[in-house]
Amino acid sequence: MSSGTDASHKVIILLGLGNVGTKYSKTRHNAGASSVAQYRGSDTSKTEVQASCEIAKCVRSDGLAVYCVSPLLPMNLNGQSLDSALRVIADSSNAELVVAYDDMDLPVGTLRVRKKGSAGGHRGVEDVLRLLPHRPFYRVRIGIGRPQPGVAVPHHVLGRLPAEEFEKLTAHAKECLHALVEALGAGQESAVQAVMQRFNSKAGTALTAPQPSKDETLGNTKQPGSEGRGRKTAPLLEVESAAKRSRGS
Repeated sequence: MSSGTDASHKVIILLGLGNVGTKYSKTRHNAGASSVAQYRGSDTSKTEVQASCEIAKCVRSDGLAVYCVSPLLPMNLNGQSLDSALRVIADSSNAELVVAYDDMDLPVGTLRVRKKGSAGGHRGVEDVLRLLPHRPFYRVRIGIGRPQPGVAVPHHVLGRLPAEEFEKLTAHAKECLHALVEALGAGQESAVQAVMQRFNSKAGTALTAPQPSKDETLGNTKQPGSEGRGRKTAPLLEVESAAKRSRGS
């Protein structure tokens, strides 16, 4: 990336990782998908639905094209959704790619922006890396915090924050996405670094972690998102290793 504005990127692709279906809407694990959906809003000039993803395009007055990709596959297949989108988006090989997703190893509401790192046990990121092993992309990690005592990891990530807290969480991430898009669109490395410094600040905008709901405790048989446990596409697959996430990713 050049330090001058003449090297501005004309195509930016935002991918929000998440499970598909209304029963996973606004769960912690869908924080990435919800944040990109908030960024997208209604400001789109064209929407295209593929078998594995929905692509919303917005072309700004300065010529910058921003594509918001919403996966229509389970979390552990989100890389396939991205791969499908890259095949139909014009000039995708030269586009800047930004992937937003939830991270248990960050306090609730805290953000981290990086351009490299491991998947950290996140199955959605693992699938992206599997299909695009050599392509660099920006990661916007959205803190959802660790489970409360007595709450299993799948229950935690597939559970929900109180509505007001979730809105604050995704609004903060949306603000970060807007700032990152502006910096990438300008093609200025210093601007990108400034965004990282701003949102990676330890002070952050962390939210207070709520107490677990009854449905999230180990003793309750009603598990959010567990209805599809026996199906081949059951999205619980991607959280089995979540407890092993590396804090350095």
